[in-house]
Amino acid sequence: KSFFRGDIGQPYGGFPKELQKIILKNEIPYSDLPNAHLKPVDFEMEFTLFKEKFGNNLSFLDFLSYKFYPKVFEEYDKHYKIYGNVSMIPTPEFLYGMKNNQESIINIGPGKTILVRLLYVSDADENGNRSVYFKLNGQTRTIEVKDLSVKLDKLPNRKISGSNEVGAPLQGMLS
Repeated sequence: KSFFRGDIGQPYGGFPKELQKIILKNEIPYSDLPNAHLKPVDFEMEFTLFKEKFGNNLSFLDFLSYKFYPKVFEEYDKHYKIYGNVSMIPTPEFLYGMKNNQESIINIGPGKTILVRLLYVSDADENGNRSVYFKLNGQTRTIEVKDLSVKLDKLPNRKISGSNEVGAPLQGMLS
């Protein structure tokens, strides 16, 4: 719709009028340059607000990315804050994960690579945690990862719900 409105300009000879009318319905298309309809931007003020919202370590290029694609940038920023920089992970490993005994070479910088071999992933424990065993440049490592797909049967402790109740670090009934 925005293409036929003229948001990115007018093609040589214009759009086919009947098709443009069908697509736009009651909207009036632009007849001049597309940027003539943009609101002015105070880059200094908006860049300051952008840094307050997302952090001072971001660049002006990040700000421009946000201005062009705000929703995409917000999703990227949320993902980056949770997982960090995952751009070095090869695409198949990132999208599909690794299988037992699979090796992957990951370039972490110019002339710097690490060799990762997934050895084993344990079953989930009662808290939904899995132990992941792997070799990192030949050294065996283990990490615990919370598996959010595991449904837990363990009931959490009841929380304080009234002003006459007192929280306790242990379960039980006090009389």
